[in-house]
Amino acid sequence: MTVLTHAGLCLLTLLCLSARAQDTLRHGKTDTLKSIRILGQRPLAEKRLDRTVVHVDALMANTGGQALDALANTPGVTVDDDGTITLNGKDGILILIDDRPTYLDGQALVNYLKSLPASTLSSIELLPNPPARYPASGNGIIILRTKKALSSGFHAQVTSNYQWNGYPHTSQSIDVNGQEGAWQFSGMAAYSYNRNWFESDRWRRYTDATGKITALDTQINHEDNWAQSIDYMAAVDHKGARTSWGALVSGSANPYHEIGHYRDGFYNALGLPDSMMDTRSRFHNYAADVNANGHFSHRWAHEGRSLSADADFVHYRTEGHQDEVSTSSDVYELISDQPFIARIYSFKADYTDKFGKTFFLEAGAQETYSVRQSQGAYLDGAPGLTAPDSAQDNTFRYEEQIRSAYATLRHESKRFTLQAGLRLEDTWAHGRSSGNVDSTIRLSYVDLFPSVHALYKASDADQFTFAYSRRIERPDYNDLNPSRFYFDRTTYFNGNTALQPEFSQNAEVAYTYKGRYTLTASYSSERGLIHQFYVVSGNTFYYYQINMDHRTSGHLAADASTPLGPHWSLNAHGELAVSHYKTHLPDSTMLDKTMPYCLFSGNLRYNFLKGWSAEAVGQYQSSVLVGQTVIQPGGHLNLTVRKKVLHDAGAVTIQGIDVPGTWINRRYAYMNGATEHFYNDFHHRAVSLTFTYGFGKKGIKVERHESGAEEERARL
Repeated sequence: MTVLTHAGLCLLTLLCLSARAQDTLRHGKTDTLKSIRILGQRPLAEKRLDRTVVHVDALMANTGGQALDALANTPGVTVDDDGTITLNGKDGILILIDDRPTYLDGQALVNYLKSLPASTLSSIELLPNPPARYPASGNGIIILRTKKALSSGFHAQVTSNYQWNGYPHTSQSIDVNGQEGAWQFSGMAAYSYNRNWFESDRWRRYTDATGKITALDTQINHEDNWAQSIDYMAAVDHKGARTSWGALVSGSANPYHEIGHYRDGFYNALGLPDSMMDTRSRFHNYAADVNANGHFSHRWAHEGRSLSADADFVHYRTEGHQDEVSTSSDVYELISDQPFIARIYSFKADYTDKFGKTFFLEAGAQETYSVRQSQGAYLDGAPGLTAPDSAQDNTFRYEEQIRSAYATLRHESKRFTLQAGLRLEDTWAHGRSSGNVDSTIRLSYVDLFPSVHALYKASDADQFTFAYSRRIERPDYNDLNPSRFYFDRTTYFNGNTALQPEFSQNAEVAYTYKGRYTLTASYSSERGLIHQFYVVSGNTFYYYQINMDHRTSGHLAADASTPLGPHWSLNAHGELAVSHYKTHLPDSTMLDKTMPYCLFSGNLRYNFLKGWSAEAVGQYQSSVLVGQTVIQPGGHLNLTVRKKVLHDAGAVTIQGIDVPGTWINRRYAYMNGATEHFYNDFHHRAVSLTFTYGFGKKGIKVERHESGAEEERARL
């Protein structure tokens, strides 16, 4: 169906009115136009040269949700319960907000994105093959773009949300933008409180070399948690005729409390009980960060010529304390404190220029220095008689310096655009672990990362795109830190100081028809893939990260965004993919597995009269191979009803989340001599009520700037 923009619709309306007026003059008739209805909606996603732009407002459910909900509703993006975000089936994704850094660290990321209202976002940009101007680290980049305006004045939006799934969840936020002459300012303050519970049933089956069952182990886990988040941001900019400057300060505070009850049962080959263990755990954590950015830019009279510079500082700290008591044949208490601190310093400069009418140049340089340190201190023994356990104590300090430079040349013509870039990154790192693991890490390497993007327009609405990039994924700090984090006496994870970076080659080709239908094929080859490795040793189960030899994946996706009638609209996304893992595991076994998978998601929307609308959003995913694990099929369905109020300045949204109660994570882990089944229920099923209201002048233009610490904050 032909895509009509609002401008085109208005022009069509004027032509119709003109024809009607001429008919009136010819026949002497007088007609009264009672109303004009503009029917049409821009597509959910638009394919561009080096990215796909997803319009947040095209999904009604996003208006009443948070940024995390908007990501989960984005085609090609999945969000796990532990905060892992994948794009086209690959994790290790870098998240930016208006080109500014944010967190990608499990629950900290989830809490942050839950505090950011989706109603403040205009679009989500997906870059599976980012151009050279962005860091080469990560398997892709997702940029959240906030709304901008068009004129001077002041505008604010408040959002209030309450959710119930047996426990209360609430979030309140205000987002302010303003402009007066050359001065622009913006600010955000948000608070959220979430209480939830988590249930996990696990069983392990131990086998000998012939596959015969030798023992069984069951775990029944229950956790109650309370999380709060206070987030803030303030920015000011002075926009001169050619020279601009500004500063930004942002931060957050996130207290978290968790009470866990874990019951382990150990059985012989006949299923008869051998022993039982009961563990009670209390975990408390406080995380806080402060971020500062100063920026400067200058534009010359020469068209397209500009220079910009950014200086960034990030300070992040956590204070984790865990106390658990296990009862089996004896009573054992383990107390651990694991404070962590990180400081990141970054400076970067970017230059752009235009040559003639069709050639564009981008070039820049960046230097980032970071230092991270944690100190694990343990006490154990009988309750009330615990003593320091020097065998587990560990202090880990990691310093890293990344120097980079890039250049990109782009040629644009009426039908064809070609962009080629090359990024050089020089990495130096030094890590020192003292305590239970006494080791030293020294890394020094220089790598080149080319990227190529091409776009050919067969017509104004039909186009072909091609992308290629070479990427690197450096280990996160937690991947390297050898300190142990215990779930119970027999279950823990720790880092691996021997990890090396992984490298990947990625290619993609896509065809878009009439601006609404896109078919995409991609291929990826990864060497040294950083992935979890599961180990069973007696009654102990633990995991850590390793470098797998090789993974290849092929991916085919189809997207459609189309109206179905005067009131109905449909957005649909489908994926078919296959992944192949081939690697020698540390336990001397060979992992050589291939598995296809499919994913379908979409939304169906109906617009009533008088500001009423309704929407259904759903997703289904088949079994997926992820290293040693196979994630079982699953999906969910959300139903939303919205009513615009207060002369369309406000809206009330009621949403049923996971209405059928099927959003449950099930997976199998296959290890040498054992198989483990996971059943994780985070109780997503809930009812949500949201009220949003905007006041002041709409369309305040607040230009966003790019920070220089994107890559390092993502690895906290």
